[in-house]
Amino acid sequence: MKRFLSLAVATCTLGMVAHAQPKFSIDKMELDLGMMYNGAVKTGRYTIKNTGNEPLQIKYVQPSCGCTTVRRPQDWIQPDKTDYIEVEFNSVGLHGKVEKYVFIATNDPTAKELTVKLLADVREELQST
Repeated sequence: MKRFLSLAVATCTLGMVAHAQPKFSIDKMELDLGMMYNGAVKTGRYTIKNTGNEPLQIKYVQPSCGCTTVRRPQDWIQPDKTDYIEVEFNSVGLHGKVEKYVFIATNDPTAKELTVKLLADVREELQST
């Protein structure tokens, strides 16, 4: 009887062991820069955090087109630490509702590749008559 009880306790304890891994967290999946005039440049930021218990590797951060540039976060983010991805959007030659993307690759097994949106409403500047 005593042997059975200790085996049951050992099984329950093993079942509760958490796996060590990084965990990517981002504050928003969409960054809306709002209304801007054609030719204007706006910046915005995504805040990222490693909510896991192992270092998070940011393998790459890449915009979908040349009108957007990014400032990469650190290559490695330690557990419970925060960094950011800063984006700069140049609206030259664009008009209307614009939707661009930023692609992010990490070593988080549940978020190896992510895509976040960048939105803007680009309008022609009013000309005086």
